Amino acid sequence: MMNKLIMPWVLALSGVIVLAGITTDRSMCGALRANMPPASQAASPKPAITQDRAAAANRPAANATTSPAGAKPQIAPLDWQADRVSTIGKESIAELAANLANFDDVHMAETSIENGVMAVDAAAQIEVVTRLARVRRLLEESAQHRDEIVVLMRRQLSDTLVQYGDAYAEFQRIISTEPMHRWTEPGTYRRLQNPSVAATYLLAILHDYQSLPLILEVYEKLYKPDRSPITKALKQYGPVPPAITVYAAYLLIEAFPIEKLSASARQARSSFLDLATPVLPPLIQKKVTTWNAAYEEEDPRLQVLDPNRITLRGQPATTIDIFPVKFVDGEVISDTRGYVAPRGVELLAKARAFATAANFVNP
Repeated sequence: MMNKLIMPWVLALSGVIVLAGITTDRSMCGALRANMPPASQAASPKPAITQDRAAAANRPAANATTSPAGAKPQIAPLDWQADRVSTIGKESIAELAANLANFDDVHMAETSIENGVMAVDAAAQIEVVTRLARVRRLLEESAQHRDEIVVLMRRQLSDTLVQYGDAYAEFQRIISTEPMHRWTEPGTYRRLQNPSVAATYLLAILHDYQSLPLILEVYEKLYKPDRSPITKALKQYGPVPPAITVYAAYLLIEAFPIEKLSASARQARSSFLDLATPVLPPLIQKKVTTWNAAYEEEDPRLQVLDPNRITLRGQPATTIDIFPVKFVDGEVISDTRGYVAPRGVELLAKARAFATAANFVNP
């Protein structure tokens, strides 16, 4: 298993030395290498910490459960994880949203994903997003701060629509001319790509119906998997894999209160669901550690040093929803080459027809 990791963690089986590795985004056609900066070097400035925010890192997550206490942990706590919990616990809602691409969180989330992390790989992207401690905390905070989170996530997608084309081109230029470029902090491309996936996920999970046209627009305007035969422009994978867009649209359209819809919008909704419901699986529910747990459930050291996962016993846990990225018959909705299955294309078209008919006055 460990030989499948991209720049895997170097493990001293004695448990004394653990060096955090760096993942590679192979969809960018180059060897992207980045250095993990200390948590103290977070990109956003930190305002004064209130007593409530200072205590956040030490409180149990909302709706969290604690597994029965077990034997002594089999692996030592990581300073990296402790620093991540401390930093994220002190951030405001706005800072959590602004720092979704920060290396202290993203590199931990990307570590141990088999076959590497590609921006166009829906399965890898949804795994990364749901492993981000900042996303887990935003989900927790949504009980009290849903409206603020929704506004920030909509803003993220709006910014992406404006800035992504130039950021993608600049990123391609850097990795083609400087394949060994050392990234000490996320560039503009990463600050648009990772958070756009997170924003799409959160807006769908939080049932922000008003965001459906925006989510679809990110796909329609930015996902360009084919080279133009006229302009010869390079293909451009959008920031959000189409499979994630399809499932986000499904959640929003299915949950939309039909009493708020006109007759034509109800017909458009039925047309979408008639196709979607038989072919899209339900959400996958996964038990995970909370954002402020001492250990993360996918810590790659567990595979080698604690295969029975004894270390996780007694850690606070919660359940998170995972988007399926395949149809019920096993066909992928979109693949890592940029191909979107015909049913996926049709679902996206029907989702747009519904968004147009609904005229989106937020219920």
